[in-house]
Amino acid sequence: MHIDQASSALCQLLELRSADLSGMPIKLRLSGSPSDCDQTEAALNAAMAEGRPMRCRLALTDRYGTDIPMAARVEPLPGRTQAVLLLESAQQRARTDQSTSLAALSHDLRAPLRVVDGFARIVLEDYGDKLDQVGRDHLNRIASAAVRLNLMLDKVLELEQLERSQLAAESIDLSALVRACAEEMASQYGQASFQIEEGLRVRADKLLMRRAIENLVGNALKYSSRSKEPLVIFRSERQGELLTYVVEDNGVGFDMRFADRLFGLFQRLHSANEFGGTGVGLTTVRSIIQRHGGRIWAESTPGQGARFYFTLWEGGTH
Repeated sequence: MHIDQASSALCQLLELRSADLSGMPIKLRLSGSPSDCDQTEAALNAAMAEGRPMRCRLALTDRYGTDIPMAARVEPLPGRTQAVLLLESAQQRARTDQSTSLAALSHDLRAPLRVVDGFARIVLEDYGDKLDQVGRDHLNRIASAAVRLNLMLDKVLELEQLERSQLAAESIDLSALVRACAEEMASQYGQASFQIEEGLRVRADKLLMRRAIENLVGNALKYSSRSKEPLVIFRSERQGELLTYVVEDNGVGFDMRFADRLFGLFQRLHSANEFGGTGVGLTTVRSIIQRHGGRIWAESTPGQGARFYFTLWEGGTH
């Protein structure tokens, strides 16, 4: 077994580039003894044939020549001779660092936010009758901005907790999941039609995948809500051996010149006055898809809707 593609978390842990890790041979073992490698190979072949995951251990060498032991889970790719290798130690190291910094950021920002919001409301209550309408509007804007920033901090912490959660892959009916999310969310955006391809099953963490689908379907409903007949389509496309899933709408679309900003934290291609939101939803989706060994991208033309494509378990080893 060798590495075809390495995740950013693994590259960061080993302080190596993805190109340096590509093609690197790896040996797995069921326990801490190197003598178990042959036993592991037989068990791995059996797991691959049956399409079931398997836990094991391995060690990879960082840029300084140090062997770093890792716990791992092998996720066979259906119908292929490749597998996704989830290196739990590497992922946990990166998430722990991120968790610490985000928790500190949230704590440090909330205290001054409470001061800004509190004093703005005190001035409005105690001195509002001495201000003209413009002055009261300014204070209301300050208070609203503090509330919005507090909500954005909540969303960032939710994203951090999501990235630290344990991945529990199982076989799920993705078509049924999309339909359930669509039915639950449709009433929030008025009348909308759905076309959902049936029979699409994937191996994924059901809770995380539901979160991703809720964001993608909600995004499609929101940006097509001003269309005369809002339409959201969920379908698949076969690209060689790879199955790509598509969430499509007939909404306002966006300019492809700014497509690289779509999945960035707090990045928005439309103002909050046009369409609500915190700018965290698509970042959450990207995180979930990447944790499932896939990638996500979008295509659009202004005024002609948007199409979001994503894959699962695309890489050979992560």
